[in-house]
Amino acid sequence: MSGLALTAGSLLAGVSGDGTKVDGGAWNLLIPLIIALPLAGFLFTAVVGRRLGKRPISCPVGAIGIAWVIGMAAAYSALTGAAPFGTTGYGNELYTWIPSGTFELRRVLVDNLTACL
Repeated sequence: MSGLALTAGSLLAGVSGDGTKVDGGAWNLLIPLIIALPLAGFLFTAVVGRRLGKRPISCPVGAIGIAWVIGMAAAYSALTGAAPFGTTGYGNELYTWIPSGTFELRRVLVDNLTACL
């Protein structure tokens, strides 16, 4: 598992809120999982949900629960100023997903405002 985390972590560039590169360690993988786990739970339900009938579906609920735990850990770390969040926040530059002229939205940022919301 640690080999997977190191490989995935090396593919994602961590940046602080002011745009400087920061080594975020495990947060490079955990921050995108906050978004990816609920999406994976939805896709699982959409593809396999009807085939399971009325049996309880614990996979999507578990994915949401794990995403919540990761989100709460990120919020606590951001509000307490723990590394790598500090005072400016921390995020991942995954890809440019809203290009509009000179405006580009390129990262998922977790800072104090995001943690409060």
